[in-house]
Amino acid sequence: MKILDAGVLTPSFIDFTIPSSFARETLYYPVEYGDFFCDNSYYIERNFLDQYLIMFIRSGSLNVRLEGREGKAEKNQVVLLDCRAPHAYWCTEETEFLWFHFNGCNTAGYTKFLWDKFGSTIITPEEPERIEKYLEQMFRYLQAESTNEHLISLQISKILAWLASAEETAFGSKLFDPVIRHIKEHFDEEIMLDDLMEICGLSKSYFIREFKKQVGSTPHEYLLAYRLRQAKQMLQTSRQSIEEIAEACGFNSTSHFARAFKKENRMTPTDFRNIQF
Repeated sequence: MKILDAGVLTPSFIDFTIPSSFARETLYYPVEYGDFFCDNSYYIERNFLDQYLIMFIRSGSLNVRLEGREGKAEKNQVVLLDCRAPHAYWCTEETEFLWFHFNGCNTAGYTKFLWDKFGSTIITPEEPERIEKYLEQMFRYLQAESTNEHLISLQISKILAWLASAEETAFGSKLFDPVIRHIKEHFDEEIMLDDLMEICGLSKSYFIREFKKQVGSTPHEYLLAYRLRQAKQMLQTSRQSIEEIAEACGFNSTSHFARAFKKENRMTPTDFRNIQF
């Protein structure tokens, strides 16, 4: 079937889905999808579409504009757009890209997370062939005689998760491996922010911002979470008192430990110790 959009060439294809109410309420779900071969007359511009869009560039390049900011996606890069904002994309050379519009789950939150991490709608994935494989598998599920919405949702989740694991620059998550190692080795001691900054040689504002972007929490949040994790293990595997565990995990007082533990777990350390797993 010939596609009527200007600039879309043979052998391009497009197909559509009818998601169930369960998928719309619970899963990630695609709305339409395709494999487009385009020339330099391909141009799409919208003010609003209540969907999200992922495009994987197989060859050529794709220019992208979102709310006035422009960029160019090259081969093996991924474009992630929130189509609810004014946007446009177009080709200036022959280009092939796999694409799908989707929604569901917490798509808005995941999209924001990826944008915050990469500072762009264009992402360079690690092992782009893996993204391509996930897309091809999703297309096979979509075109099967009996459609399995759970497996389709799983493929979208895999794509988002793999994008989230990519490093956008040389200052990737490995930059903070020594910091995380220091926290794990010294969590029972007093750890100051300045000590962690010195390990990386970064300014305070840049260190905190990049740590949260790459690791998913601030240095203080990560340290607290690691201490509480160790406390859980000790509560379940030792006969040490609550006071001893608080001290062994680096808390400056038992009351501080108890408050932090209850805030995170909605139960006291004693209540947690009494749970049978």
